[in-house]
Amino acid sequence: MEQVNKSKNEIRKEILSKLNNLDRKKRKLETDLLISKTLNSEEIIDSVTIGITLSKYPEVDTHNLISMLWNLGKELYAPVMRLGHRMDFVRLDEHTQFKTNKFGICEPVWQESKINNQPDVIIVPGVGFSLDNNQRIGFGGGYYDRFLHSFYGKKISLALHEQIIYNDKWLIEKTDIPLDKIIY
Repeated sequence: MEQVNKSKNEIRKEILSKLNNLDRKKRKLETDLLISKTLNSEEIIDSVTIGITLSKYPEVDTHNLISMLWNLGKELYAPVMRLGHRMDFVRLDEHTQFKTNKFGICEPVWQESKINNQPDVIIVPGVGFSLDNNQRIGFGGGYYDRFLHSFYGKKISLALHEQIIYNDKWLIEKTDIPLDKIIY
């Protein structure tokens, strides 16, 4: 069994502090590079439907990526938080209405007729990412891990260099779902 040297909470706090103190110019340059790498990834090129969050600082900014994916003709779906720590992915289009959820995150208004919980790819948000095992530390609510448990498409994440975890080990729980790819 691998030695655990930090809790998820400790690592989460350290990375969020780094992200909050990151120079805006550096963040913008790194984000632009991430967008380029993402658009050129096999997972995105081969997909028709993509699940993606409407990011909130200090996450990797997904707003420009969303516009570019739309311009490529991709169908985009954003998560809506539901009771019981569940999520549904609702299609975004020119008629989509938005609201702010209890976490202060912008999300589409839930519409059953627009749900697709099995897009080709989901771009999974997170705080920290381990390249050793493609695990992530999320924001602590467990919404994505619960959702990903029954998701069968590709799971990718975008990570600024400050979000990459090199040496810290934490307890991987049976509910933690590894990613297929981390783009950094």
